[in-house]
Amino acid sequence: MEIKCPNCGAGIDGDGKYCKYCGNKLPDDTEQKRIEINDIAQVEMAKLERERFEMIKAEKEKRQKVKRAKHVLMVCIWLAIVSGFFILDMSWLGKVYYIIGGLIVFFLSLGLA
Repeated sequence: MEIKCPNCGAGIDGDGKYCKYCGNKLPDDTEQKRIEINDIAQVEMAKLERERFEMIKAEKEKRQKVKRAKHVLMVCIWLAIVSGFFILDMSWLGKVYYIIGGLIVFFLSLGLA
């Protein structure tokens, strides 16, 4: 059975009590099994953390895509509203009110007002 030295990390064959590379006292079988179980637990925790990070990252990217699409849609709507006063025959005051109304709708839709 190969034992891993907890001090230098060297793999040692046999049942020696000391590491032949660094001289550190080697753990007995139960302590070695506890170290191996701890290593496995750390690897599993790292996998879970990585999966959680990937899920959070995917959710964030999804929200950004939705937000970007919403902004593009709102800009298109605002441009349609602003270009509408060129088509309509209004006085300057009517055009200003029309643009202000369009801006209010635009900012309300973005959640900024």
